[in-house]
Amino acid sequence: ALQDAGIDAEYQTYNHNTCSQWKIITDSSCGLEIVSPILSGQEGLNQVKKVAETLNRIGCKVDKKCGLHVHIGADVLGVKKVKSIVRRWLNNEHHLDAIRPQSRRGNNNYFCVSLANTFDASALENCRTINALSQSQCTRYSKLNLQSYRRHQTIEFRHHSGTTDATKITNWIKFLLDFCTTSVNNTEDNGFDALFTSNEIKRFYNSRKAKFERQLATA
Repeated sequence: ALQDAGIDAEYQTYNHNTCSQWKIITDSSCGLEIVSPILSGQEGLNQVKKVAETLNRIGCKVDKKCGLHVHIGADVLGVKKVKSIVRRWLNNEHHLDAIRPQSRRGNNNYFCVSLANTFDASALENCRTINALSQSQCTRYSKLNLQSYRRHQTIEFRHHSGTTDATKITNWIKFLLDFCTTSVNNTEDNGFDALFTSNEIKRFYNSRKAKFERQLATA
């Protein structure tokens, strides 16, 4: 179906290889996983949208076992920026939890626990390289995974729940790119809205936050 939609894709057994095409692989935690090649720019987002639309058309479903993982190249950012991203995430994880379902908040999910539980913040200043930062994290099963640097030279964000909704996926990608590029040393954002530089993304996540607050109020 993906090939028919113009997406270069193939089925493979479970692996961590970075490929030039999309791949569908087996996954012990959720059944099947779809992995993109390295994407960039609007063309990359267009591919994501086309894949999501194809999955919906053929009836693919996700449940609480599924997650959306986004990798962002760390070498391009450099160690100083990566440190700032870690600090900023630690300061704002409670805000980021507010736009996630209960299954992805706090330490409710074994595969994406709180960064504060996996990374020793006191070691942050002593790390001189991104590799040293990655070695300071005790597991890759964290909302922000630095260990992915060892294999892919990326930061992996595992916080988002699984979805085939193209708008949710692309808005999360846009937010993460902005979060990473705008993080500066000792960032302490002034509240939830300060996390966003795009009014469109801000409105989207304020709506998501309000939805989850209503759900909690009626639970």
